[in-house]
Amino acid sequence: MKRIILFCLILFLTGCTKSPSVFTMVERADTGIRNVHYPITKVKKVDEVLNSYVNEVYQIFFTHHANGKYLCPELNIDYIYQHLEDRYLNITLFTYILDEVNHPPIDDVFSLFFDKSSHSFLSLKEVIKEESWENFSSLTKVKFQQQLPSFQEQEIQNLAFQIEEEVFSLYFVHEEELFTVTFPLDAVPLKFSFEPSPTPQEKIIPVSNSIDPKLPVVAITFDDGPTDYTNEVLQILKENDAVATFFVLGNKVEMYQNVIRDLVKNGSEIGNHTYNHKWLSRLSEGEIRFQIEKTQEKIKNITGIAPKFLRPTYGEVNQKIRRNTDLNIALWTVDPKDWKQKSPQKIASSILDIVEDEDIILLHDNHKRSVSALKILLPELKKQGYQFVTLSELTEVKRIREGKFFP
Repeated sequence: MKRIILFCLILFLTGCTKSPSVFTMVERADTGIRNVHYPITKVKKVDEVLNSYVNEVYQIFFTHHANGKYLCPELNIDYIYQHLEDRYLNITLFTYILDEVNHPPIDDVFSLFFDKSSHSFLSLKEVIKEESWENFSSLTKVKFQQQLPSFQEQEIQNLAFQIEEEVFSLYFVHEEELFTVTFPLDAVPLKFSFEPSPTPQEKIIPVSNSIDPKLPVVAITFDDGPTDYTNEVLQILKENDAVATFFVLGNKVEMYQNVIRDLVKNGSEIGNHTYNHKWLSRLSEGEIRFQIEKTQEKIKNITGIAPKFLRPTYGEVNQKIRRNTDLNIALWTVDPKDWKQKSPQKIASSILDIVEDEDIILLHDNHKRSVSALKILLPELKKQGYQFVTLSELTEVKRIREGKFFP
């Protein structure tokens, strides 16, 4: 049943999306956590293959969970996406499962390389120059055998592979463990030459928001975006002279760089919500730093501004996280549970019933119902005399109030 629901939701979003975007599903339950993130390309043949893989993983996961294989699990599907020369799509999906019994985590990987001109999928061998294949295979085998002595050369043709800006990566899963070999991109004998798309370098000058520290303030925050709904959120904020703080995932920043830049231009703030929403408190210190620092880098490359705030996934904070970041940890004071509550009116009402001065409200911009709730919430908060502030502005308001810097 869950597989059917997921598949229908994917088809719905694919049909509604006018340009490449990211499918996002974040589910929380007493039995565990599921995070799914991957591209919707608008190329039917590609999207069907991606959907099929995700549904297969999802079904296997729930079958194993029902059989008691996983206890309090985390399922995370992440991706790398490259659109090359407006002709080729290279996408890799990474599956990660963490549970209380099976350690280390369970990994899987799937990649595709699609030529839109010929409307065909290409294997690793088909993207390497024929005259270079033998040497490339030999070198690849040596590099994999340094990590996994049992690796055999016949595995090479079926390896998952991904082109990035300066790196060519090869992936192999053995006994549920992921092994990776990388080459400098310019050292790989590809049949095609690729130039990475430049990141826009226009300097962003944020709007300066006028705030009276003597009047009540409220900070609205959004997690798990950006998504196809985020631009609609921005328009609602504009209509109500409001700003918010958006805790974004690093793996979605490039795909949604235009809306992120527009958010900053209009006075909102961007925060760090990790790279791919893994359960941060359960990761090693090195993995925690990767999740935070890679996201910082992605956001700064797009906006020119490094985030000041980190919102750990699921609001869980421990000393291991605090040791590995200088960012301010930002939680919340009002949670309408919009990830679970289906009614926009009930989401808005649950906030309005308890909201107070200096509250931090948690919402998610990957749910249409949350966007609808925002349309109800903002005008009512304005009627009650609230000013809308970012978390940085809320911090400054508190500092001014504590210092009594106004008459």
